[in-house]
Amino acid sequence: YIPMLRWKDAEKKGLLKLDTLVRDKLSPCFEFVMPNPKLDEKFKIVKTSKEVLIERIPKIVDELNKYYSGDA
Repeated sequence: YIPMLRWKDAEKKGLLKLDTLVRDKLSPCFEFVMPNPKLDEKFKIVKTSKEVLIERIPKIVDELNKYYSGDA
């Protein structure tokens, strides 16, 4: 079974709740959604969506290991 996951918080937490035997049989396909830009208190863009995504990319591998392996 190949679920399509958008790598949002609810989906990450859902992976943790799966039985290990079930999780081991999955081959998920992750779709990374473009994040919202970061705004200041006056709603001016501090970081663009692209900048926020580039900042998050290095953390994705750690998150995959944490949530997909069930070690969170």
